[in-house]
Amino acid sequence: MSKKNDERVSVTVQVMDKPFTLSCSVDERPALLDSANLLNEEMRKLKPATGNPDYEKIAVVSALNLADELLKLRVSAQEPPRSALSAEVVSQAQVTLKAVAEQQRK
Repeated sequence: MSKKNDERVSVTVQVMDKPFTLSCSVDERPALLDSANLLNEEMRKLKPATGNPDYEKIAVVSALNLADELLKLRVSAQEPPRSALSAEVVSQAQVTLKAVAEQQRK
């Protein structure tokens, strides 16, 4: 059985051309990078559609779209509503959204 690595690292991700430095465990780093890339792609799709430079609103709509996709996958897979993987995805999305919102306030 492998032991989870709880060592913390700083990770800088780019969302809408803005850098965000976040902290996570070494084991969570790949998921955080993937989550940030997914959020960035979703936000870039929405920006031209809305024509709105309000990045916080774009981030919220993106998060809602991603959450909707996740819920549809749960239903199609007939998984219980709070599987460990789903909770991890939601957690990473919340961290990324919080960082985007904080950066927008600066």
